[in-house]
Amino acid sequence: MDEPWRIYMDRLQLERGDALAHPWARDEVVRRRAHEAYRSTSDALTSAGWDSEDALTLTRGFGQDVLAWLAAGASDPDELRRHLETRWQAWQANDGPSVEHRAT
Repeated sequence: MDEPWRIYMDRLQLERGDALAHPWARDEVVRRRAHEAYRSTSDALTSAGWDSEDALTLTRGFGQDVLAWLAAGASDPDELRRHLETRWQAWQANDGPSVEHRAT
């Protein structure tokens, strides 16, 4: 299984041109996609055996990263990727899921 931040980022679909092409609609498009990414990533994690509360907590954090990224101007998807990966690394190091769900 991919790392959770990668699953979330893939499901956010920022690579599709319409997500960031129109600044006037960008925030709304990205917010809708972030909600769908939250739901589908949480579902994927629980299907893989994660505790549902752990899955929801982590993916909510990813959503907070998206909102902060939007508030900062949301111009570089690579910047968002770095934030999501950093959140995942901190999760693993501090208060992450049980050992069997940690990335190897």
